[in-house]
Amino acid sequence: MLDRAIEPFPAGRTLWRMAPGNRSRLLVGVMIVALGACQRGQIDEAISTTRETAPAAAVRKDITADAAETQVPEALAGIETLVFEAVNRERAAANVSRLSASVEMQTIARLHSHNMVAQAFFSHTDQANRSPFDRMRAYYPDLRWCAAGENIAYNYGDSPARVAENLMTAWLRSPGHRANMLNPRFRYMGVGVVEADGAYYATQNFYAGCD
Repeated sequence: MLDRAIEPFPAGRTLWRMAPGNRSRLLVGVMIVALGACQRGQIDEAISTTRETAPAAAVRKDITADAAETQVPEALAGIETLVFEAVNRERAAANVSRLSASVEMQTIARLHSHNMVAQAFFSHTDQANRSPFDRMRAYYPDLRWCAAGENIAYNYGDSPARVAENLMTAWLRSPGHRANMLNPRFRYMGVGVVEADGAYYATQNFYAGCD
């Protein structure tokens, strides 16, 4: 069973406003409008599960077929690193163990961010009707996990540091997304960021093995 943390704020409510000249603004709530109508940053509901569901009867997906989608420019990789480090600073402040980088989670996160841009959607459920956990099983069927989660967002910024700051501010001000980032059960994380027309689409994927 999935444990969904749905935001208690109405869609379109502005939680904070940056200084003039900064285009970033967060709109929270479950997204109910088309991407083309969105003018500012947004986050979707946080999604997590604390136990692995039954394995899907899926054929192993060849990750190498998506090699182009798993590579990002240096500037975007820099945003990913800044977000990763910021999450671990928040965990340290909350006396929660540090997350380790996961190539598997980064690959899944980058692919999902890429697909959201390429296929014009914004959701944890992709155009193949797969949840984050379905994607984990499809891309890495041999990976054993007993806790997993995903955060997604898109936002703006005029520098890698500002983009990372805006993404983190959005997630931290949302109880469900913050809970994923500070979940003491999670041990590994990957971040994937893709840019399209000045907007930065970001995915965080988390998991813990079955110790």
